[in-house]
Amino acid sequence: MKASERRIAVNTILLSGTELLSRVVSLFLVILVARRLGPQMMGIYAFALTFVSLFETCINFGLERFIQREVGRRRELAGPLYATIFQLKFLVFLISIGLIVIFSLTVVDGAIKRWVVTILGFSLFFRTNVASGNAFFRACQKAGYEALVVMSFRLVYGCVGLAAVLSGQGLITLVTLELVAQGGACCLSWWLFVKKIAKPMQLSCTIFGFRCLPHSSPLDTNTGSADEESRTTSWSRLLELTRAAKDFLLIFASSLPPLCLPTCSCSRRWREMPQRDTIPLP
Repeated sequence: MKASERRIAVNTILLSGTELLSRVVSLFLVILVARRLGPQMMGIYAFALTFVSLFETCINFGLERFIQREVGRRRELAGPLYATIFQLKFLVFLISIGLIVIFSLTVVDGAIKRWVVTILGFSLFFRTNVASGNAFFRACQKAGYEALVVMSFRLVYGCVGLAAVLSGQGLITLVTLELVAQGGACCLSWWLFVKKIAKPMQLSCTIFGFRCLPHSSPLDTNTGSADEESRTTSWSRLLELTRAAKDFLLIFASSLPPLCLPTCSCSRRWREMPQRDTIPLP
């Protein structure tokens, strides 16, 4: 067996085993939490998780596939691209967390529900950065790092969450522990990327057409052509991201009318029904 084939087989086994173990741990934790907290608290958690997941889709924005494609082609793009995507996701996260806080203060009723929505909203920053790190690990064929990050989060959150639930803690404590576990997994992902893949903060990176150099790096006068090439590449990436955003909005908009059709058809059918006189009860 060749080295490339062996690497693909090892990565496949690692990713499959990680996915299976993480799902098993999540299944046992959900069953125990549902029995301990009751249907009301589980309903609040399900509502908050579903609502926050809408913003997670906007923050991720399909960038994981873009990372795997570009870094898979050119390994040297890992550092600059990581810095660019981090800043882009951070900007979208700030907008998302602002909307989440406004929504929780104006629309959501109940103090517990507001706290759960807000805490899960802040966990989006770590969760989306972990997803980006895993995409870089896959592009570099380092599935072992992804397995380490995912399993560390699942085991830490599963064990600590299990202990918290058995000791009688509530839903707010549980989602706070999830936030802490997500932060730990994100820090581990950052550390693995800097140590094993690239150092984005020490490399010159092109962000939206502007070349950013570290303070310790002297400017080189012979890098005009390289700057022009990197600027062109950056604008082409930005154009590609803009087109992806347009396609996403078109797909999202096209999915809205079918959701409204049943309601409209039912209301139209109700208006077309002949109105019968009510018969008074004796």
